[in-house]
Amino acid sequence: MGFGWKLTISFALVFVIGVLCGATITLTLGSLHEFSAKAPPAVTWEQAAMKNLTKQLGLTPEQQEKVRGPIHDAIENIRAVRQKTLMETNQSFDQALAGLKPLLTPEQQQKLDEFRTRRTARVRSAYAKPSP
Repeated sequence: MGFGWKLTISFALVFVIGVLCGATITLTLGSLHEFSAKAPPAVTWEQAAMKNLTKQLGLTPEQQEKVRGPIHDAIENIRAVRQKTLMETNQSFDQALAGLKPLLTPEQQQKLDEFRTRRTARVRSAYAKPSP
């Protein structure tokens, strides 16, 4: 048996091993995709808090209904405080950017104004999204 036949057999074996590895990877990734499709639905902050309180305190259904209102109000208050703080932080940074104007050329000042406008719009749209 010559060198050419050994080389041909070697390439054939490498090809078969590659096919087997590819099939294994494809089947594995396919099963992972099916697994991720069965992920549980997202739970809101309020739902998670109520579930945790019910579990930890052993709340009855009647108690759950009484507790739900104050929990909802507290979460809404926290969200309002968080949004107010974020807006104040944004305004403070925007004022710092505005203070840079005297240090810049007219062309840079125009670019800074455009940047601030885009940034403000982007920040406001991000804050407008309801948080879960």
